[in-house]
Amino acid sequence: MQLPHEQLHVLGLSFGGWNAANLALHQQDKIASLVLVDPVYVFDSIPFTMILASIPASIPFIPTSIHEEVLSYISGGAEVNEAGPVGALIETGMRTFKSKTPMPGLLSKDDLQSLQIPVLGILAGKSTMHHPDEAMATGRENLSHSLSPMVLFEDASHAINGEYPEELAKVIAEFLDEVDEH
Repeated sequence: MQLPHEQLHVLGLSFGGWNAANLALHQQDKIASLVLVDPVYVFDSIPFTMILASIPASIPFIPTSIHEEVLSYISGGAEVNEAGPVGALIETGMRTFKSKTPMPGLLSKDDLQSLQIPVLGILAGKSTMHHPDEAMATGRENLSHSLSPMVLFEDASHAINGEYPEELAKVIAEFLDEVDEH
């Protein structure tokens, strides 16, 4: 199947950010720009405390209340309720998903420096999925394209897309407009 455009704008959030960045590393000629929203294993690795906190979430018979505590931790302390459709979907995924592949590895500085396309890095200042200050510094130091800003949503958690949807959409739209102008 052939897509209707020679180049596409690609966006990834969380582990999707890692997938999008890897796609860009291997297919830069097909990508107009890359938007990474609080990506995991792109600018920094997951803190050890987060790895430990996520272990109970991977055990199927652990009570839902513990899954909700882990989700609350990831979401910066927000109340999590599986009664709604989104909460139920996330809790079901935590309880039943089993990865058949190893965890991704952190992208190297050489990988980031090799990206010759515009990259918008958006980080959540209260994310538990990386060290925000270190991730911000890595992005600023290693993204080489002139249209590669790093943006910090200081009060956002890893649930940034649910916490700041309008603000996130505005930052992304402004970036895409600037890319399309050049």
